[in-house]
Amino acid sequence: MRDAIVGMAKDYQAMYTAQAALLAQQAEALGIYSNTSGKGDGREDLLRSLLAERVGSSFAVAKGEIVDSSGRSTREHDIIVYAADVFSCLNVVGDRKIIAAESVAVVVEVKSDLVKGDAADESVRVGKLAALHRRYNMAPLMRLIFVNSPANVKAEIEEFMQSGVGARLGHQDVPPVVTAYFAYRGPSDYKSLVEFGQKADADIVCVLNGGTVSRRWSTPTNNAYTLWGSNNHALGAFVEEIRKALEVFGVGRSLVTPGGMYYQSPNAKG
Repeated sequence: MRDAIVGMAKDYQAMYTAQAALLAQQAEALGIYSNTSGKGDGREDLLRSLLAERVGSSFAVAKGEIVDSSGRSTREHDIIVYAADVFSCLNVVGDRKIIAAESVAVVVEVKSDLVKGDAADESVRVGKLAALHRRYNMAPLMRLIFVNSPANVKAEIEEFMQSGVGARLGHQDVPPVVTAYFAYRGPSDYKSLVEFGQKADADIVCVLNGGTVSRRWSTPTNNAYTLWGSNNHALGAFVEEIRKALEVFGVGRSLVTPGGMYYQSPNAKG
C-alpha cells in the first residue's frame, strides 16, 4: 500500500501530501487517535522510521538519552537524530541508545495530541538538554583558519575549544541542538502552534495535516516563528525543517569534531 500511495506522487509536495495521508492511516490502524493516553512506542516508531529513511548515511535516528563528558544526562527522547560518527553512540540499553551530546543535531518528541498543558513538561525536558555541555576538537578546516588568523581571533578560537558550548547555545557556525515537537492531532492555527512552541522551548512544532512552524535555531532566544506548511503540507514542511537543521549541523561539523577524549578525562587539554 505504501508504494502505491507514495508512488503516485508527481512532485515533492504531492509526495509528502500522500505520505501524510499514509501516516494518518497508519496512526489510525495503530489506534493512536482512539487511545491517546496509551503507550507511545507505535506513534514514535512511525515517525522514527520515516525520518530514518531520509536522513542519509551521515546521520542515524534512535530513541534514547543524551550525555555529556561531565556525566550529565537528559530524560529519554523519543527521537534523536545524530551524526553517525565513530563512538557517537556510547552505549546501548535495550532499545535505547546513549548518545554523546556533541553528535546530536535534532531531538523530536512525539505525541498523539498537541495539548497546551504538556508544554511546561516539555520545557523541563529541554532544560535538561540545555544543561549539557559540548566540547570539541579542531577539524582540519578550523586548524587552517586558526593558523591564518590574527591574534585576537586565535584567542577566541582557543577559548571556544577549551571551554566548549552548551547544547542549546550556538557558537559561530556550530549550531545549538534543535528541538522539535510532533503531534498526530491538535490545533492547526498559527497562534496555537507558536504559543506551544514558546512555552515548550521547541524550535519546530508540527501537527500532522495541521501546520508546521519553526524559528531560527541559530538564535534559540528568538521566538519569531514562521509558518512553513499548513494542512496536508505540514509533514513536508516538517521534514524540510529537519533537513535544513541537519545541513546547518554539517557546516559546523566541517569545523569541529567531537572531543571524545573529554569523556575519558573531563580535564583533558584540547
